[in-house]
Amino acid sequence: KGLFADKLTRKALAHLVDKEQIIQLTMKGYAVPTVGFVHPADPNYHKNLEPYTYDLQIADSLLQEAGWAKSARGWTRDTDKGEEILKVNLSYEGVNDAYENAATIFASNASKLGIEVTLKPMERRTFFQGLRDHDFDMFIRSKTGGPMAYNFMQFLHSGAAVQGGANYTGFGTAESDSLIQYLAYEYSGADDLSKVHRFQEVLHEEATMIFLYFSQNRLAVSKRYQEPTTMMMYPYVDLFSLRAN
Repeated sequence: KGLFADKLTRKALAHLVDKEQIIQLTMKGYAVPTVGFVHPADPNYHKNLEPYTYDLQIADSLLQEAGWAKSARGWTRDTDKGEEILKVNLSYEGVNDAYENAATIFASNASKLGIEVTLKPMERRTFFQGLRDHDFDMFIRSKTGGPMAYNFMQFLHSGAAVQGGANYTGFGTAESDSLIQYLAYEYSGADDLSKVHRFQEVLHEEATMIFLYFSQNRLAVSKRYQEPTTMMMYPYVDLFSLRAN
């Protein structure tokens, strides 16, 4: 939508997200902050990218740079279609406490800067219908995937940015599409580190999505077994490694 058409505004909003507080409150500390879709433990994780930290001063500066001015009515700016007011509806599945907590933290931080955020908890079917129809301002959701491939065609390629497609934010540039196609169909491993890094740089620079964390798996194993071998994928423990004491 028009409010989020420029990346300076998107970056400003990213600086209103307190990842550490969200991790502590929603995950009890059992999560690892990230700058993107690549896991921080992955050798291809871009360690040189500077995360968007919670910083009201930086957010304020970015909003002014984007043409917003603060008044008694909030943040406004003039456009060809008239005056815009920076107000945000934040949608999420209402049955998820983690989403509720993260949304509340973000809204509280935004209010400190004079930005009104209205929380929109929804029933699952209604929530995803809104995403498919591109009928939202901002939303919170989680994404799961395997560690063995980088295939983002379905939800980041511009070809999926149509109504009903899974690229809900409409993200996509010629460069990002090329990188996504390459990683999905031609990626060959460590030799292509630059491609994986560049893809992370593009996502970070555009700030279409604000990445929070990777949750950590919590395992409970009976003491009658020796220490098992853990894995990144379900069931998260190598059952063949279980040996009784």
